[in-house]
Amino acid sequence: MDLNSRFTEYGLTGAFFSVLQLFILFIFFDVTPNDISTFESSFKISFGPLGTLATIIGIICIFFVGQLLHTLTVILVPSEMPIFWKSLENNQSVLRELYSGNEKNYYANCLYRFYTEYGGGNALSFSPKKVWQRFKLFLPYLQAQDYLLARVISTVELNDYTLLKDRLNNWQATRAFSVALIITFLEILYLTLSGNKPEAPVITADPTHLLMATALLLVVAIWVSRTAFRAWSRLLFALVYAADQNKPD
Repeated sequence: MDLNSRFTEYGLTGAFFSVLQLFILFIFFDVTPNDISTFESSFKISFGPLGTLATIIGIICIFFVGQLLHTLTVILVPSEMPIFWKSLENNQSVLRELYSGNEKNYYANCLYRFYTEYGGGNALSFSPKKVWQRFKLFLPYLQAQDYLLARVISTVELNDYTLLKDRLNNWQATRAFSVALIITFLEILYLTLSGNKPEAPVITADPTHLLMATALLLVVAIWVSRTAFRAWSRLLFALVYAADQNKPD
């Protein structure tokens, strides 16, 4: 991904998370007109070195938050594992082609290990035994996906990587937005359980509806993230097939 695209992606996710934090601030805390006036006056420094410094610090903070959200997307790996395993199940010829004759290849072994030890199923499991079993496959899963991507890039002669990059960027962006919503949901849940009542007049004293709406939004976000990963996974395996077709005899 080029630098401009990276800045844009981090900026969007960081700004989205910042807006969610402002939403929580105005909902759960008593923000008076005096507080707003003080906040506005503190930013009336649009000219001069101080204003430039404040702008730079704000951009860096938003970029840092976006980068942090992208780092935390690893928490969504358990929701992607069953989709990736199902793709391997539906593309057995790919798995055999990659593993056969490459038993000493570390990354090929990671791919084979993930498939054989995952335990099957195209759904999330909350069984402690399966959760621990799949947790141990965290690294093989990541390395197997990297192996497939590296094989595609090194083998297939693609004149334009636009589709590949778009699918990858879309998947990564939706993951980051999902993480932002997960954190927001946990914040609202904590504030609610700790006895805080919404202060905003548009929200009733009972935060049940707020929690339900946030939880629904969270479920939709994770569903969208999984859908984006399915689209990425389909393209990845299609390109692996193309790499197999284009390899020299």
